[in-house]
Amino acid sequence: MMTIRHNWCSECKETCLNHATLCTICGSTLEAPPAAVVSDLARRNQDSAARRRTNDPPGSLFSFTMQDLVQEATQNQRRDLGDLRELLENIRQEIRATGVAQQDLLEEMRSVREEWQAVPAELWDPSIGSGSSSRPTSVEYLERIPRTVVSRKSSILRQGCLSCSSKAIAGCPLPPPMEVIPGEFGMTEACALEHGTLILPEFNRTGKGGLTLATKTLIANATKPVIVYMERGDGVTFCQKAITAQDAGASAVVIGNNVTEPWPYVMKDSKGEAVGDKVSIPIVMVKLADGQALVSFFRQRNNTTVECAKWNLRMEPQNQNCVICTESFSISEVLLRLPACGHHFHESCAMQWLTSHNTCPYCRRELPTDDAAYEQERRRTERTHASSDSAAGRSSQYQDFYG
Repeated sequence: MMTIRHNWCSECKETCLNHATLCTICGSTLEAPPAAVVSDLARRNQDSAARRRTNDPPGSLFSFTMQDLVQEATQNQRRDLGDLRELLENIRQEIRATGVAQQDLLEEMRSVREEWQAVPAELWDPSIGSGSSSRPTSVEYLERIPRTVVSRKSSILRQGCLSCSSKAIAGCPLPPPMEVIPGEFGMTEACALEHGTLILPEFNRTGKGGLTLATKTLIANATKPVIVYMERGDGVTFCQKAITAQDAGASAVVIGNNVTEPWPYVMKDSKGEAVGDKVSIPIVMVKLADGQALVSFFRQRNNTTVECAKWNLRMEPQNQNCVICTESFSISEVLLRLPACGHHFHESCAMQWLTSHNTCPYCRRELPTDDAAYEQERRRTERTHASSDSAAGRSSQYQDFYG
């Protein structure tokens, strides 16, 4: 008995052997063939078999049975599948080749980045480029460097900024925000003085002899918190300057430095004049260039108060690390700060380095040694190059570093 397959397309009116359920010509769903078609197909199969048994030569049109047609369709399908597999394999190979190329490119980029970011040898070894041969720092110099115990008033734990928030006037641009170094006496807590008036004394900016009556009057008549600008030097201590401004009614004092280095500079109450909370206002310092910019700004405005300007002074906590051990500075720790450059480290970390090197661990600035011949040659080289950072200059900086 012949099995009836659902391979008849009612639209095309013919059988379809290339797909099990759909017509490959029109896409219609295949159905069971009509009875007339089934009987005709059975008759053809019988006639074909009879002819094969008699006179039909092999390979003739009538020598193929339904089984032969199915077998040929299956072979065609397998051949197409093989071609598809070959195409997929080619695609996979191209993807692998692309991935290898991308990996090679990434490796090359990583190598270039590492080479670019590599720290030059002279930054690790102070004997390269500085002319030294890893000499230890002078023992006397190390003994003279003051040690500081970190406290809540330490400037290293705080940072500040002085800025002007007014609109600029044509021909007189506002100075940019300035870094300020808080003093280690007076108000040392975080504070924010907003929209204050900055007053520049017309005379006696160092505070020697006190403030003039005109300056005191400006402070007394101000309707906003007053920030007084003064300058370092003239034999007046930082504490005396702060007390002078405070007694006149000022809310804060900004001290302009009178030398370029060392910076940052730490203002201390070295004579104990602020003991007993004699200074209750914040006192901060700006570097020499910023102080000159403030004076220039006042002169351009032709004014000692610049009432139209709104000045803001902020102080807030900050975290700083020892660049040798990368650990944060904490309360009660002993720090060593190099007078020549102002960089600070844990005492133990710094001593471990300085007993075998005569350079700052951070900036590689040279320090004195106990090698007399080397020191003589170093001073001769400095004089030859007319360096502003002479040995005498460093000595005076050491004497003046802690005011």
